[in-house]
Amino acid sequence: MTTNIISCGSKWAGQDPDDLETLLEVLARHPLESVFAPFLQTDPETGRTTFQGNFRTISHCFHIETDDAPVVASLAAAIIRNIARPDYIPRRVRETA
Repeated sequence: MTTNIISCGSKWAGQDPDDLETLLEVLARHPLESVFAPFLQTDPETGRTTFQGNFRTISHCFHIETDDAPVVASLAAAIIRNIARPDYIPRRVRETA
């Protein structure tokens, strides 16, 4: 099982990305930006899940690839909670506004 954090957080070139705990904290506090949906995709051939996105109120982009089931479950649950927030604006609503 491996998790590859390609990017996480607003970083300058050469800075280390934030860890998963920091991403989970940001997901709990700030609404995702719906133009980046879907925020997760699983490759059926490899079983790896890719998480990508950014936030509407702050810049904290993320791109994570993993086949670690607990990491997938944790991030997926945090994303589900995030898009259920009252301040999350679904893409279809944003496009008609």
